[in-house]
Amino acid sequence: MSTHILILDDDPDVATAARLLLRRRHEQVVTLCDPAALPALLAQGPDAVPDVVLLDLNFTPGFIDGAEGLALLDLLLAQTSPPAVIAMTAYADVPLAVAALQRGAGDFITKPWDNARLVAAVDQALARRAARRTR
Repeated sequence: MSTHILILDDDPDVATAARLLLRRRHEQVVTLCDPAALPALLAQGPDAVPDVVLLDLNFTPGFIDGAEGLALLDLLLAQTSPPAVIAMTAYADVPLAVAALQRGAGDFITKPWDNARLVAAVDQALARRAARRTR
């Protein structure tokens, strides 16, 4: 089965590193560095919605509260067939992780990540999404 993974991170180097790691195991791994492009991607229809999104929580320099990413998380989860979302940030704190998980993220990864942990998180997210679809 072909999987579609989207990496949404404002840092092109971080997005590229994640893409290079994940494309070894998954056919379609794409990156977006501008969160404003997400609504247009989602508007392309259900087939454009990725299976898994690695979602950075902070995009504007100087803002580390995660509000931008949490708003994007809400947008992603409002889709008819929502993707599994893994929240990511370099400014990890417990309240932000809890907020992301309470709003529907399936996992929370801190940057820089451990490669094995990131791959496992994506695999688990795909398994959870597949289980939801078969219900």
